[in-house]
Amino acid sequence: MPIPLTGRPDEAAEKLNACREAGARHAVIGISGGDWRAQVDLLAEVRGLLRRQGTASKGVAMPS
Repeated sequence: MPIPLTGRPDEAAEKLNACREAGARHAVIGISGGDWRAQVDLLAEVRGLLRRQGTASKGVAMPS
């Protein structure tokens, strides 16, 4: 996965989903610089997208 994880929520979800499809089950993500609350909100959107992708493509549930 390219580091740092950047882009719109759909782009970040696509990158993380590729890692999941390659076998990753955990990701450690740090927040740096800027408005961390806005970044956390964007990560929440990424999480929602990943949940929908996982459920739709494999029936895999993402942890809470």
